[in-house]
Amino acid sequence: MVITGSLNSISYVLSVDSIKKWLTGFLGNDYKQEIIEQKPVIETPKVIMQDDITPPQLKGYNIEYKIINDHNTKKSYIQYSIPRSAIIENGAVEKIYYYFGNNKLADPLLIGKSFKPGESQNIEIPENFLLSSSELYFIIRLQDNSGNISSNIIAPWDVSAILKIGAEEFIYNQALTNFVGTNQVTFQKFSGLFVNNNGAIWWVSPKDKGTVAN
Repeated sequence: MVITGSLNSISYVLSVDSIKKWLTGFLGNDYKQEIIEQKPVIETPKVIMQDDITPPQLKGYNIEYKIINDHNTKKSYIQYSIPRSAIIENGAVEKIYYYFGNNKLADPLLIGKSFKPGESQNIEIPENFLLSSSELYFIIRLQDNSGNISSNIIAPWDVSAILKIGAEEFIYNQALTNFVGTNQVTFQKFSGLFVNNNGAIWWVSPKDKGTVAN
């Protein structure tokens, strides 16, 4: 059966009982009385919102770091942070898992630590890591408010240079090279560095444009 009017493209399947009654009538003369009038039911389309199934991502490997100093122990540490502007995410980042160690295949979700980030522009990792000449990796995973978790994100670090000349000398050379200019971003990243030079503790100060003080 096809309905009349502008909706005549909509058709219906009749009950087999209606066909039987039509066939058993007087040559089908009264089939019109046997057919029940059918009216189309037009429903308003429902919009189904798809759940967030995309895990967070970083634009490249935008994990920032800077060197900070402990004046009491005269040791230098790495402080990592993640710019929120570098995070690609439909919702909000609810949790961060992180690992710092020599296992480059480590899963922070299994053997790392975690924390819930605040509302600051940059998400700072709530732990500072001692500079070392061993091969160490900083790995993070991001979790959004829908429960999606990113794959491992490894902070870039020139491990080969560190292993070759040592972490302190590596950072020391970077400080001397980078602070010749007036790059404010670089200045904030290297806020001074303690280095061990032939048994003497030196402090490299960017404010002194790379000069060394005992």
